[in-house]
Amino acid sequence: MNYKIQALKVLLKIIFIIAIIEFMLMQVLVLLDGYFNSWQEILLDTLFLSILSAPLLYKYIIYPFIKKEEQIRKQLWETNAIFSAHVIASKSDLKGVITYVSEALCKVSGYSKGELIGKPHSILRHPDMPASLFENLWQTVQKGSPWKGKIKNKKKDGGYYWVETDIIPARDKDENIVGYNSIRRDITDEIKYAQRGKILENSLNEIYIFDARTYKFLYINRGAEKNIGYTYEEMKDMTPLDIKPRLTKEDFIQLIAPLNEEEHISFSTLHQRKDKTFYNVDIYLQKTMCKDHHSYVAIILDVSKRVKAEEELNANLTILHKLTQNVPGALYQYKLQPDGTASFPYASDNIYDVYEVTPQDVRTNAQRVFDNLHHEDVDMIVASIEKSAKTMQAWTLEYRVDLPMKGVRWLEGHSQPEKLEDGSILWHGYIHDITQRKESEQLLLKQQKILLHQAHFDALTGLPNRTLLNDRLEKAMKKANRNTTKIAVLFVDLDHFKEINDSLGHNVGDLVLQAITTRLKDLVRVEDTISRLGGDEFTILLEDLRDAKDATGISSKILEGLSLPLLIDEHELYVSSSIGISIYPDDGVDKQSLIKFADSAMYKAKEEGRNNFQFYDSKLTELAYERVIMEASLRTAIKNNEFVVYYQPQVDGRDHTLVGMEALVRWNHPTMGMIAPFKFIPLAETTGLIVALDRIVMEQAMTQVAQWYKDGLNPGKLAINLAVKQLQTTDCLEVLEKVLKKNGFKTQWLELEVTESQIMSHPEEAIKKLQTISDLGISLSVDDFGTGYSSLAYLKRLPINKLKIDREFIKDLPGNEEDCGITKAIIALSQSLNLRVIAEGVETKEQRDFVVENGCNNIQGYYYSKPIPASALEVILKNGLVQHE
Repeated sequence: MNYKIQALKVLLKIIFIIAIIEFMLMQVLVLLDGYFNSWQEILLDTLFLSILSAPLLYKYIIYPFIKKEEQIRKQLWETNAIFSAHVIASKSDLKGVITYVSEALCKVSGYSKGELIGKPHSILRHPDMPASLFENLWQTVQKGSPWKGKIKNKKKDGGYYWVETDIIPARDKDENIVGYNSIRRDITDEIKYAQRGKILENSLNEIYIFDARTYKFLYINRGAEKNIGYTYEEMKDMTPLDIKPRLTKEDFIQLIAPLNEEEHISFSTLHQRKDKTFYNVDIYLQKTMCKDHHSYVAIILDVSKRVKAEEELNANLTILHKLTQNVPGALYQYKLQPDGTASFPYASDNIYDVYEVTPQDVRTNAQRVFDNLHHEDVDMIVASIEKSAKTMQAWTLEYRVDLPMKGVRWLEGHSQPEKLEDGSILWHGYIHDITQRKESEQLLLKQQKILLHQAHFDALTGLPNRTLLNDRLEKAMKKANRNTTKIAVLFVDLDHFKEINDSLGHNVGDLVLQAITTRLKDLVRVEDTISRLGGDEFTILLEDLRDAKDATGISSKILEGLSLPLLIDEHELYVSSSIGISIYPDDGVDKQSLIKFADSAMYKAKEEGRNNFQFYDSKLTELAYERVIMEASLRTAIKNNEFVVYYQPQVDGRDHTLVGMEALVRWNHPTMGMIAPFKFIPLAETTGLIVALDRIVMEQAMTQVAQWYKDGLNPGKLAINLAVKQLQTTDCLEVLEKVLKKNGFKTQWLELEVTESQIMSHPEEAIKKLQTISDLGISLSVDDFGTGYSSLAYLKRLPINKLKIDREFIKDLPGNEEDCGITKAIIALSQSLNLRVIAEGVETKEQRDFVVENGCNNIQGYYYSKPIPASALEVILKNGLVQHE
């Protein structure tokens, strides 16, 4: 050992010094008393004494020195061993070549000492580190100054670690720099924590940390400062109770009490900003440690916009995915390298909820996430990421994923990009599931489509309605103006459709309308628009006409096609139609006028006998105006009692005796004179004035007939028409009984006539009301029998006494075989049902003879008398009828 040789050299030096000292002492003694005789003796004595003292010197001086030296060297060896094992250290020469490395450096870098010593220090340099940093480092240490900084080093396996590095120049005894000593501290975890902190700091959520004992805020992020309105300096002495003033301390303690047993809690509430406004929040709360304090971390999502949107959607949308166990969505860092590779350097555990991958799955490679993207959205997502990387603008996107367990889900992502020095882009952000919201939006969109369809299409036929017709007519007029063409509006109304509804029911009527719709589609061009305005009214819009006459062909085709029989529920039905036609721009230049004029022309077609078409002209408008004047005059006539009752005798054809009479109303206008019923009765029926008119007739006729009976005359039964609207009034029976009582009119003198179509419109209701009238002793007859769609089952149940054969079957007797057969059938039916029968409209002897010979004895018509005033009928009552033989 080197230190023992050094000890021997020290011993020899000490002996030599002792020998000199002893020799000098001997000389002094000689001088004093002459003890020694010669210098040889003195020398031998000195040598002898030195040899004798050597053991003592070794024991008490040399051995303790050797022992101490061994302890010092052992301590130095142990210190070097510890230093090498725990301190990341290295030495290098002036060129940066490594001359020494510690065990700790080998452990953290993955290299052995043999792989490092003799290599340049750049072997540890990570490519992420900028060259400028190392240029600054060399400039500093070459000047003799120490350098301190943070360096990202590369491991042998390609990984990395961060170190805080101190580099100190090494000098010789002449203060010349002979190399560089480096001492490092591993700060990799600190860097990672800083990155996570950056994610939290840039999160759009509000993040708060407050002390578990005092509840004072220890930290708030930028999102919190921005949304709550306070700065951290203002909030560091505040507590959660200050941003939720309605919450007491006791309530707050109770609120967070579950955290004693659970890892976290979540709930929704209201927070108050600095400006005293409130906003809705979702809160995730859990325990944590901050600054060596037990604390709580609160992650808060401002959901006020979401709540407002849900309110505006009439509560059709449900609250967005409300988290119960974790933070809303996942926090993450997404890194895109210049070479196109991507990874998630940081991702919270909740990334599994949105992507079904763990943070470890994607820490170095993001491919697992991309594998779970919906194949239809991949290109869109990649394009949006590239755009954000190019513009450095925030990335926000809604897209789908197709997960192994959950299937297709909708996600919403938000992040802020950051450009790194090595050219990489690092996004800091969060992502959450919005599937529930998207489903609600899809449901709302579907409902809107349904409502839009209902607003523009007829529910029964599926045809465009009036709203859509107006829109298409507007566009057609603009097109016609550009092309100098014409448009035809056809107003199609089904003839006698009401009788189908009244007799066979509305279900059959609906089937007829659907069948007519199908037939119309087959009759017109594909580009023509068929619409249903309501009831049995259809319109057809014909475009690109060169001449108005072009509409005649399609109109004739429609008339012919609709007249063909329809087989509906085993009923063979014949439905004709009346068509009115208006032409743009000949008849009008706005859509309302065109539809109105076509409607007017349709009424003209009905007046012309139905089953035909008519074009609009100005006379139709004048007639419509006259109708308005007529209605006003009719109301005035009812008020002023301008109506009189005429009577038409009903006669027994066998002996020509009077058996009764029918009361018929006439309008005695003060300026126009007597107005025939066909000019005002239809108007009275459509306007509802028929109820008042019927009651006027009832009052006058019953008063007159009662008087004739008092005078000893025998007028027979009084037949009065009873309108359906009269029958449907709630006071119909009350009014009838009141008139009977007022005039002392016996019920056996009265016969009320109802039309076949009136009865069948609401047969069950009619049966009940007519039965009540019959129970009073009043006779009932069915007028115009054979022109409607009576059901024999209902006819049998009706409390009627008489059938009245319509004049349509009488006028061509006896020459028309079909009318002969129908008349005979009605007479036979009445006999089988034990009903009386009367034929109206008899005008010739041949007609009278035919009906009497076939069993119908009662006759009404011009053959015996026209409707006459009461004075003329009174003459007949006194003198009898004029014979017509």
